[in-house]
Amino acid sequence: MVRRLWPSSCVGHWYHLLGSSLLAVLLAAPALAQSPEVGSATPSLPATTAFEGGLPTLPPDANATGSPAAPLAPVPRTTTFNTTVTLLDQPALPQLGDPRDFLPDEARTRLVLRLNDRRVYVYRGDETVASYPVAIGRAGWETPKGSYEVIQMIKDPSWRHPWEGYVIPPGPDNPLGNRWIGFWTDGKNFIGFHGTPNESLIGQAVSHGCVRMRNQDIQALFAQVEMGTPVVVE
Repeated sequence: MVRRLWPSSCVGHWYHLLGSSLLAVLLAAPALAQSPEVGSATPSLPATTAFEGGLPTLPPDANATGSPAAPLAPVPRTTTFNTTVTLLDQPALPQLGDPRDFLPDEARTRLVLRLNDRRVYVYRGDETVASYPVAIGRAGWETPKGSYEVIQMIKDPSWRHPWEGYVIPPGPDNPLGNRWIGFWTDGKNFIGFHGTPNESLIGQAVSHGCVRMRNQDIQALFAQVEMGTPVVVE
């Protein structure tokens, strides 16, 4: 083929000038011109081709054994996409605060004790749903004013005498009646709503700070409150 395409004198001249490697590339140019057009299928290395030292190691030529050479399988290609997602700036959400601020007013129960009225009022939102007469603390033992919440709820409580220490169990003679709803403490003493065996004193300032109620009224109030119900004394 060399003799047919190139005069031997020219080949020798270019062989000495360019060297064997570059000359081989030039001689292969006509063969490359006959390669398949762009877009046609091009055989590639088989999937089992191993690469050692940067050069592919091809399987043995099947023609050496006289059998047809197997077609070369295409090498699987893996494409990796590096995608950067830019999120639009989101506005900061406001703090919600106390969840109870978002409840409907009619779902919120609160107690308001008006000392001058000698009554406790049950509110749901801005509506008064019930009120009961009470006895309050006497001079020197006044029921403390302020904003509190229910911290104790006891059915059929026992009562311990604050100075003598004896205990009166639940029953008709118990000074606390049949229900106790505590809302104030100094860590040792407690003040709350409770029943009484002496209902004739309701409406007066006679207690040691607690709020006395008729037994039927304290039972009704007990059913309308829960731990944490706000209590305002004014």
